[in-house]
Amino acid sequence: MIGTVVPSVPFRAIVGNLAWTHDGTVWAIWRIDPLPYRYASDSDKVSYGRVIGNLLRSLRGEPLILSLCGRVDPRDAPASAVTQPHPIHREITDGYLRLLDDYELRDRTYWLALPLPHSSGWASASSIGASASSLVARSFGLTPPMPGVDEVRRRAEQAVRVARAAVGLVPATPDEILWIHRRAARKGTPTEPSLTRARRSRYAEATVRGRRLRSPSFAFLGQVHFDEGGRTDASSSGTRNPFQHRYLKVTTADGGTGYQAFLVLSDLPESWAFPGGEWLAALHEDTRFPVDWAIRATVNPGNEAKRKVTRKRRQLADQVGEFSAAENDDSPEVDALPSWVSVGQRQLAEEQAALDAHASEVEYEATVMLGVWGGTLDECEEYAEALRSSFSDELTAVRPTGDQLACYAAMLPGVTTPRVVSDYTQYLLADDLAKSMPFVGSRLGDQSGQILGLGIDAGTQAPVRLNLTDWTSRDISASIGLFAELGAGKSVTLKKILADIAADGGRTIGWDRTRTREQVTFLSAAFGADQVQVADLANPTSFSLDPLRVLRGPAAAQAAETFLSQLLGVEATSEQGTILAETIDKVIADERPSMAALLEALAAMSDAPAAAELHRQIRASARRPGTGVIFDPALPPLDTSADHIIFGTHGMTMPRRHELRSARQLAQLPFSALFGRAVLTLTAVLAKAIAFADSRFVLVHADECYWLTREGEGSPGYDTTLELIRDGRKNNAGLLLAGHDPEDTGNETLLGLLSAVFLGRQRNHQLATRYVRAIGITDTQLAASLTSVITSDLSPLTHTDPATGDMVVEPGREGEFIVRIHSRIGMVKVLEPPVERIRHAIRTTPTGNRP
Repeated sequence: MIGTVVPSVPFRAIVGNLAWTHDGTVWAIWRIDPLPYRYASDSDKVSYGRVIGNLLRSLRGEPLILSLCGRVDPRDAPASAVTQPHPIHREITDGYLRLLDDYELRDRTYWLALPLPHSSGWASASSIGASASSLVARSFGLTPPMPGVDEVRRRAEQAVRVARAAVGLVPATPDEILWIHRRAARKGTPTEPSLTRARRSRYAEATVRGRRLRSPSFAFLGQVHFDEGGRTDASSSGTRNPFQHRYLKVTTADGGTGYQAFLVLSDLPESWAFPGGEWLAALHEDTRFPVDWAIRATVNPGNEAKRKVTRKRRQLADQVGEFSAAENDDSPEVDALPSWVSVGQRQLAEEQAALDAHASEVEYEATVMLGVWGGTLDECEEYAEALRSSFSDELTAVRPTGDQLACYAAMLPGVTTPRVVSDYTQYLLADDLAKSMPFVGSRLGDQSGQILGLGIDAGTQAPVRLNLTDWTSRDISASIGLFAELGAGKSVTLKKILADIAADGGRTIGWDRTRTREQVTFLSAAFGADQVQVADLANPTSFSLDPLRVLRGPAAAQAAETFLSQLLGVEATSEQGTILAETIDKVIADERPSMAALLEALAAMSDAPAAAELHRQIRASARRPGTGVIFDPALPPLDTSADHIIFGTHGMTMPRRHELRSARQLAQLPFSALFGRAVLTLTAVLAKAIAFADSRFVLVHADECYWLTREGEGSPGYDTTLELIRDGRKNNAGLLLAGHDPEDTGNETLLGLLSAVFLGRQRNHQLATRYVRAIGITDTQLAASLTSVITSDLSPLTHTDPATGDMVVEPGREGEFIVRIHSRIGMVKVLEPPVERIRHAIRTTPTGNRP
């Protein structure tokens, strides 16, 4: 009403997830975690439908189901447990926060509010007395009486029994309940509260002092001015068309003025496909602006529902009789049977069959309300009309004229059901309501950690975080697969992850196969050249990778034996293999072990033919050009304590995959290819040894990873990779494998062990089908849909560069990936670190700018 403050203080006290209202009702409120529905197979969707159906069948009374699209403030995220961050950490974090200020970020949450029934006549009378006492106290400006401790205990036990019968309910906290009410009046205003901040608050919880309950004041909830139809905006003269004022103007002291509009579903389709026709899920997945919705319902038990159906069928039978000729009536004029009668008969027969088929089935007398909002009236009207027009003829939404405030109240727990709810009642079985999929979501990533990007496969955007350095402490393998075609953002994403790891105080070890040393350039620009050590394998000028000098103890012995055995083709159980192992053990016991010392030790055993042959082969290898990275004693050993270690592999000769298929082909390889294969395997062994020996988190990364794993199970490279995945969790180490083809990882076993997989654009259909299999999708229809997205709708090349005429990524759609993180699948737009020198280094090589 104009010029008045509408009271909106329904609560006397909140204890746990229980709220006592002034009318004597006690409400229990729970949170319901969303189901990962969009990328589920049809069989999984049917299973989810059963789960939701069982939940809905377990409810009694008058439940209120809420779906709220709350504001996300990235500044409210839990602090990352980084003990020794790099100085750049704050700069990167603040940059992301400033960047996200340009986005409207929303996260959908689901709630169930249920008025608890009175357990006895005495309890009912007590509730009436409490309501009267509260009314009298408030009328005189006194504090309403608080519930007693015994009543609190009894009601808490009652709520526990309800939750026990309905699997999947998480008790709401007092401040979450308060957030629902505070947010309702401030939607779309600068002071709209975030749920994350509310969860950290401890304001709303009542306390017990001397067996008496003490509750904080909720009077501030009443400081809201509601203006039905925005009458205060209208001019004093002229006529008003009420159908042009179907909105609610809401003003608060701290948030200013906002506009809200409410719609009610006035008609539902007779039936809908499942899976495929989930109309409630579509409000989350397909609507490009935030929409709240609520279902106010009365649950009729199965027996009562059957009686109602029987009564209605009898009434319809009487209607049929009115349109039928009597037995002795000769009149030829008999009106045709209206279609609504036959439709009603069919619907009632189907409902009767469903009730008979499921003993626990219940009927919902439900009203579905939808809410949108805007900072201005025009914005609110635009959203309301877009939402109304998005429904089909069978699924109709209307905006009740003069009942916008009633719809607002109907979407709040603790408020008595308004009349408008009964005006738009729909009759649904629990199974039908479940098939509309009310509890779906697309939450990805971690609760804390650095910003990875934005979730973009729901109607609204939400930040996605990746806290890779924390995975090992949660018993999760910190392993990632990253696959995309050239130019689809693979390298940018890899460097972005490296930057976030380093900013959190972690280390990185990897390989750079580019001529321009992109990763070296990037890491040096971001963190300083003094923190990056580069071992050039083809043109060694800086560091030696002699494993006997770089490592110590058993790790050095294992690395040296692996390298020399692969280089020389020595079998571990042969006489040469035995002598090699024994001699290495003697050398590492010396003060200054090295390959040169190993040669001296073998030379001293010249009376043993096997030792003499080993000495001859190793000495010949050391004299060949390009082997100085191992055998040059003048080079200092690699400093394994460097924050970032890069093995430069450009110019190294590697055998092709087909040349490794037989021993005969392997024996015909030139020495340069054999050496390249052995030294790259050695770098993998060194990377694992360095990573496992450091208490800090270390990420080992391999772009174009096929060279590491292509020889398959049993090869040193593959087995080292497998160890990094399986044992990295115990040693605070992670692995990132990148490439163009998931089969580059070696086999499905290794691919299946990756905790996260990123899939970028891949226009080759055959490769795209492998991408889909890489995230575990086996459902034929879903796989075909995702393959189409990967080939044509991830960072699509649909824009023409006016300068070159080349097809480039549509502006604003760079960095799109389908990702699987912690078994959840979604679509993410990866954001580059918003620090200028890092962004420049990510996208720049010494030869110029990338497109």
